[in-house]
Amino acid sequence: MTSSSRGREVNVLGPLEVRGGGSNVRLRPAQRRLLSVLLLDPESVLDTDALLDRMWGDDPPATARTALHVHLSALRRVVPGLIGTTATGYHLEPDGYRFDRSTFEALGTRAAAQAQSADWDAVLRTSARAMALWRGDPFDDLRADNFAAPEINRLTELWSNLGDLHARALVATRRHEEAVLRLRALVAHEPLREPRWEQLMLALYRSGRPAEALRTYQDARRVLAEELGVEPGPALRLMAERILVQDASLGEPERDLPEYRLPPTVSSFIGREIDLQRITATLADRRVVTVVGGPGFGKTRLAVEAGRAVVEQERIAAWFVPLAEARNREEVVGAIATTVGLRRHTATLEEAADRVADLPALLILDNCEHLLEPCAEFIGRVMSTGRARLRILATSRRPLGLPDEAVLRIEPLPAPAHDMGGETPSVLASAAVRLFVDRARAADGTFRITPESAPLVAGLCRRAEGIPLALELAARWVPALSVPDIEEMLGADVLPPAAARGGPSSRRSLRAAMQWSVALLPPGDRQLFIATSVFNGSFALEDALAVCTTRGDRRRLAVAIARLVDASLLVADRRRDGSVRYRALIPIREFGRERLGSGADVEALRERFVTHYLRKARGTDQDDFRQVVDLAAMDDDLDNLHEAFELGVRARRTDEVALSAMALDVYFHNRYLAWEQRSRLAGLLPEVGDAGVRAAILRSMASLSMVVGDVDESLRIFTDAIAAFRELDDPLGLARCLVGLSGLHAHRGEWTAGEEAAREARRLLTDTENLSALAIVAYYVGENLAGGGQVEAGIAELSEAALRYEHAGDLSRASHALSTLADIAVCGEDEAVARRSAGDAMAFARQSGSTYRLVRALAACAEVEGRWGDPANAARLLLELHESLGPHDSEHVSEFLFPAAFLLRRWEAWELLLDLLRTVEDGVARLGEGYPEPWRAMARRWRSEAPARFAATTPPGPLPIDRVEEAVVRLLAPPSR
Repeated sequence: MTSSSRGREVNVLGPLEVRGGGSNVRLRPAQRRLLSVLLLDPESVLDTDALLDRMWGDDPPATARTALHVHLSALRRVVPGLIGTTATGYHLEPDGYRFDRSTFEALGTRAAAQAQSADWDAVLRTSARAMALWRGDPFDDLRADNFAAPEINRLTELWSNLGDLHARALVATRRHEEAVLRLRALVAHEPLREPRWEQLMLALYRSGRPAEALRTYQDARRVLAEELGVEPGPALRLMAERILVQDASLGEPERDLPEYRLPPTVSSFIGREIDLQRITATLADRRVVTVVGGPGFGKTRLAVEAGRAVVEQERIAAWFVPLAEARNREEVVGAIATTVGLRRHTATLEEAADRVADLPALLILDNCEHLLEPCAEFIGRVMSTGRARLRILATSRRPLGLPDEAVLRIEPLPAPAHDMGGETPSVLASAAVRLFVDRARAADGTFRITPESAPLVAGLCRRAEGIPLALELAARWVPALSVPDIEEMLGADVLPPAAARGGPSSRRSLRAAMQWSVALLPPGDRQLFIATSVFNGSFALEDALAVCTTRGDRRRLAVAIARLVDASLLVADRRRDGSVRYRALIPIREFGRERLGSGADVEALRERFVTHYLRKARGTDQDDFRQVVDLAAMDDDLDNLHEAFELGVRARRTDEVALSAMALDVYFHNRYLAWEQRSRLAGLLPEVGDAGVRAAILRSMASLSMVVGDVDESLRIFTDAIAAFRELDDPLGLARCLVGLSGLHAHRGEWTAGEEAAREARRLLTDTENLSALAIVAYYVGENLAGGGQVEAGIAELSEAALRYEHAGDLSRASHALSTLADIAVCGEDEAVARRSAGDAMAFARQSGSTYRLVRALAACAEVEGRWGDPANAARLLLELHESLGPHDSEHVSEFLFPAAFLLRRWEAWELLLDLLRTVEDGVARLGEGYPEPWRAMARRWRSEAPARFAATTPPGPLPIDRVEEAVVRLLAPPSR
């Protein structure tokens, strides 16, 4: 067991959850599925074929074996020491881990033994502990798979039996009100279990409700007749008879029970389990708790569930006071007075407060946001008596502002992340999806989520931003509409048919809830909220200052933004560096956009938005060679930039849009979005008027075409761009174009032509003091020199390039230059240069935040470690590299397979090494890439060193990249400790 595995939890009683260090460990969808498969049968050893079958079924992808080993390697890093390997396959080594399933089963066995000895107090404690572990369907990620059904059904049956034991213990210990609540839920979940009806009737009788107990018998009789066509069994009939004659053996009905006035609920409670635990835990320590959240977030339902939980745990009175319809102080007092048993029209606030202050009870004040002052006054009076035992749970869209108030903010339910793709188990793990599916099945019992519909449902839940009310209303359209059609209805001011036919409570709409929140704002804040809807993503305070106001009063704007956050109309996201960004959830933002309207003020707002983000894209530095981009900042602004580009084109500011978009070429390259950028620029090209801008677009498109592997198209566009810059007599633009052409020649292995293009660019830049320009020229001169076999001269130029990039502050390209330098030094057997360059490349890559540069640096470090360092570390680097690779074949050849060759040679894995070399050479030729002479020399040397028996048995011709990759990954995977 490693030290990093201590204190880790693996939980399968609900969506898969791995916890370590007090927080959840993030798993990718495929990793979640793989770990769930291994956990399903922890005592067994599964071979590769069995894992492939359970991961992908009858239609595995061509790269399934490689992908499986990559996922296994990644899992070993996040759950160290858990996955073991034997000669026949993979299994679990659970030492150092806690499993909720094991704890659950042990507690279930203990509770059953305690029931046998009639120790009902112990049963109550034990069963409560076990049931608290249950977060939903066990192995939720595998619920659609037939092979998982037996284990899921077994655990579900254990949970059901524990629920029965818990309810029997509640009845036996005379906690009848709690027993009634628990048994009603159990009966609703499985109405054909007659012992549950029997226990419910007994609990009702002992609670002093014999008539209700007999009505329950009639309900059971009707359900059994409708579902099975049978009459109740002897035990249930006997219970009805004993209640009818008030059989003394049933025990005396209770008297003076605590009041219980909470509204009934008819649907299941989904997705807020952690919030529920937070509220009940806080209520145990604090007298006043306010649940704060935006419109439609489900505050009322959460408060009702919290009230039930407190009643079950403490057997105290609970009252629910709805204030949504109250309009003033008098109506607040009247609503409270009516609920607690005072005369509505004569009670005063002080009288109502004094009536309940010293009661050991829970009072829920629902929807306080429009009546903050009278609600705060009432609570303050209760707390000021000095004898207050009453606890108060309030719901509001903003805090009440009381000194002793504990504020718990709730967020929308988590929707599926975009990187989950459309994998059904991963989509179903989302609380938002589970709520939608539950409500959809209630509306249409035939509704099921399928592999085909899972991505659509995930998109709908993202579009609804996980807002419970939006999801529930969307589900009501299920009987009549497809999922894409339902998604369109999310923004419409119409109610589903089922809601339109219902009473006032069912006619709630998200739009009405948002209208309510906005109406409570003062006029200035209302205008600011509507103005912020121009943003298409998150924004900083400085962005709002530039776009939403013309007065430039930062302090006043900050206060107003804080009030919008307080009113739950904006979400504030605090970053690791302490900065804060703001965003409106999609439905709320669209509500604000509908109120933007038209006119000169709105056009001016949009113009400020476009100008601000076009300027932000281009930056203040107009030096075209520098291109230093803060990737994280651009990530934050990407949605707003897309919106600004679109609005700018509509406003006929195409030239500005093109220049701003091109300033982000480096960003799109480093984020593997070069295809998107090339397509955008191709669309802008016909609309651009300025010849210089057209030439710049051609140069940019040529570079992007090279990045995405379209080298013939790249050469054609570079030729056109160079001609355009010569005609314009633009030496700076021409130099940039020649630099790009030099890179293309290097890519194609045309080393002499590449060196000539780079040296011509250097002549055009003779008088410049631009470090970035001199660096990039030195880089391409060096790459072409080294690629053509002039290693010493190439190393000198690459060293100069890296130093100039570093001095210019361009760590991203400094990292790239150092990675190339390390490659050449490794092949030239210069360990000192190679090791120093690879280490610096890695440090700069991690600082830059670029995945592309990180891949290059990992390759360089893996080569160094594979050639001279720790083989285990080289293997680890290669596996991390493989997991980070983009979709391009060229990266898999040059960035993974060739670096792996150094380690294969170290391990003397000759057969695989020779297969790899043939595959690399074929891949380079097939992709039209250059094969640097130092690499060729290294490959020739390895072949000459191979034992004759391997060279003689190696068949001619290359192997598929996938097969070689798979073999390498399997060899790299670390053995289990």
